[in-house]
Amino acid sequence: MKLIVKLLGAFIFVSAIIAVIGLAGLLGAGALTRQVLDIGTKQMPRSIALLTIREAIISIGNAENALLVKGYTAEEKNAAYATFDNAKKRMDEATKMYTVYALKGDESTLWKQFLLAMTAWWTDHEQFVRVAKYYDRSPSDGIYAQMLNQVKSYDQVSVDPVLKLLARSNDLQVKGAANAVVQAREASVRIRLISLVCLVAGPVLALILGILIALSITRPLARGVAFAQRVASGDLTTRLSDSQRGEFGTLSGAFNAMSSQLSSIVATIQSSADQVAFSSKEISQTALSLSDGARGQAATLEETSASVEELSASVDLVSGHANSQASAADRGTNTMQEVEKSILAASSSLAAISTLAFGSVERSQEGSRAVGRVVEAMSLISESSSRIGGIVSVISDIGRPD
Repeated sequence: MKLIVKLLGAFIFVSAIIAVIGLAGLLGAGALTRQVLDIGTKQMPRSIALLTIREAIISIGNAENALLVKGYTAEEKNAAYATFDNAKKRMDEATKMYTVYALKGDESTLWKQFLLAMTAWWTDHEQFVRVAKYYDRSPSDGIYAQMLNQVKSYDQVSVDPVLKLLARSNDLQVKGAANAVVQAREASVRIRLISLVCLVAGPVLALILGILIALSITRPLARGVAFAQRVASGDLTTRLSDSQRGEFGTLSGAFNAMSSQLSSIVATIQSSADQVAFSSKEISQTALSLSDGARGQAATLEETSASVEELSASVDLVSGHANSQASAADRGTNTMQEVEKSILAASSSLAAISTLAFGSVERSQEGSRAVGRVVEAMSLISESSSRIGGIVSVISDIGRPD
């Protein structure tokens, strides 16, 4: 699995936990809002409407009882009649308030029964008002008795059922409000439970996921570091496992290829070093051979130079002896001239040989070329020696007494 997929998965998981907490809070807040709105816009207004209707009915009953009091002034009676009108207005407004939202189930049934009972009660009330106004115009004991009996009868027949239905309807509203409160509490408990679970399990799961991701990153890195340390210490045979996927698998393959390439380079260098060592050994042996040859040539040249010097001394001696005998060898004048020419030629040759020999010593490194020159010089020396030998023989003959 690629590293970016792991990291994105971790971020998505944490985001999902946060989203669950937020969704739980949102749903819980929605449920609480619905319950609060249900209580605030339905149960409470309906309960207030029912209480208002009940208060209006009681006010009307009190006003009716006030009209039964003898000796009431016209103002007091008009106030009682005004109470009827005001109470009726409050009942109508409360009725509209109660029916703003559609009624369902028992609420609808009770409300229908209440409207029927209230209509009958209001009809009886209007009948009482007509009788009371007639009594105000023509007071009599018979009419007063009729008013009193009517109040007593319809209080039991009309008012009591209306009040009972109001109480039952109000009980339904109270029960509905209580149910809304219970549901709100349940929603609150659910929200708290979900939030608590997410707050406890979320960090734990996130921590576990973080540890797993960290291990999936640090373990391959640790293996890579150990591999690099082994390669640095000279172990080029080590290899990383290629079973991994993603970036670390690619990195392992690159490390293995690097190790193989380094091993190949080292093997090539080692082979080249062996060849260089062998060639150096051969060159050293050749140099030693050349050095020995040069030393031998130098020794030979030194011996040759010494021989040439001895020969030169002999020639000088012979030349001196020849000069001392020149006065006595009148007969051999012509022969001596020839001897002198031969000696001069031999001296030139010997000088050339000496110069060549010393130059050969200094140029001993030239080896074979110097030896060739020495050979040529030795040939000249041999020829000159032969000629000198002949001259010496002549000189000996000349110097021999007759």
